Amino acid sequence: MVSDKFLQNCLKLISFNKQKCKDYRNYLNSQKIDLKKIKKIEDLPFLHINQFKKKKLFSIPKNEIFKIIQSSGTTGSKTSKIYIDKKSASKQQKILNTSMQPITQGKRKPMIIFEPRLSNHLNENSFNASKAAVIGFSVFGKDYLYPRKFDNQLNYNKLNLFLKKYQNLEIIIFGFTANIYEYLIKKLDKKKLDYDLSNSIIIHGGGWKKLSYLNISKKKFEKLIYDKYKIKKIFNYYGMVEQIGSVFFQCEECGYFHENDNTKIIVRDENLNSVGKNKKGFLQLVSIVPESYPGNSLLTEDYARIVDVKCSKSKKFKPFEILGRVEKAEIRGCSDVG
Repeated sequence: MVSDKFLQNCLKLISFNKQKCKDYRNYLNSQKIDLKKIKKIEDLPFLHINQFKKKKLFSIPKNEIFKIIQSSGTTGSKTSKIYIDKKSASKQQKILNTSMQPITQGKRKPMIIFEPRLSNHLNENSFNASKAAVIGFSVFGKDYLYPRKFDNQLNYNKLNLFLKKYQNLEIIIFGFTANIYEYLIKKLDKKKLDYDLSNSIIIHGGGWKKLSYLNISKKKFEKLIYDKYKIKKIFNYYGMVEQIGSVFFQCEECGYFHENDNTKIIVRDENLNSVGKNKKGFLQLVSIVPESYPGNSLLTEDYARIVDVKCSKSKKFKPFEILGRVEKAEIRGCSDVG
C-alpha cells in the first residue's frame, strides 16, 4: 500500500517540474491532466523514457547543471541525456550507499572491476551510463584492480598479486553482466590463479540482452559462476540512467527485486492499464528521487511482472522480476513532449 505521503511527494515534484520545464509543462497540458484530482500513484502522469532522447528535459538553471549522464546506446542511435545538479548527485549516492549496506556491511572492500579503467572522470561533466555506474559503485572499494588489458586479454600477474595481498579478505567483483560472463566465466583460466575467488561478492547489472541470445538465464549464469569459483554471494542489480537513484538489488532471500521507500513500481498491459500479480506488462517506475529533471514517473522499455512470493521484504515492498526488453515497439498512449 503506497502511503499518502509518498503520493504527495510525487505530486509536489511533478508540479515543480511542470513549473520549471517548459517541454514537460506542454506535455502535461496536452494530456489535460489535473494533478489536484490524482488520488493514487497509478493515476500519475508518466513519460516514456524515449522522450529523454528527443528533448533536453531539465528543471534547473543551466549554470546549476553539475553532470550530464548519457544512456548507453548502439552506434549511431540516439541516447538519453539526464541533467543533474550537485544536490541530486549527492542524494543519488546516499541512496546507493543505503542499498549497498546489507551487502557490504558498510565496509569498503578491495574491488576487481571487469570494465575499462576510469581516467580523469572527476573532471568530466558529461559521461555515459556505464562510466557513471563504475564511478558510483567504486566508492565501495578501497583498492581497485582493472584486470582487462587493451587487447581484452587478462593480466594474470596483476590478478595474482592483488589476490595475494587480499587473500584473507572479502573482495568485491564488479562488472556489467555481459562482461562478467565474458571475462570471469569464459576467458579467465582458473588454473592460472594462485588463489581462489570463493570469498568474493559479485555485483553485476545490465547486459542480459546479450546473454539471452546465448540462452543464459540468471539461474544458469549464477550456476556457472558457482561451479567454477564456488562464489555464493552474487547480486544482480537493475536500474537505468533515466531515473537516478532507482537501483534495485536482487534479494538474497527470494532472488527477486523489490520496490523500496524511494521508488514504487507499476506494471501495465498493452492498453496501459495497471495489472496485478503474475501478469506480464510494461514496467513503470515512480520515484521521489529526481528533482533536477522530470524523471519521477517513467514508463520503461522493459517487460516485468509482480511476483507472488513470500519473504521478509515482500511484506512491505512489491517483489518483481524483469522479463526482457520491449523489441522495437512504440508503446501506445505516450505522445511526444512539446
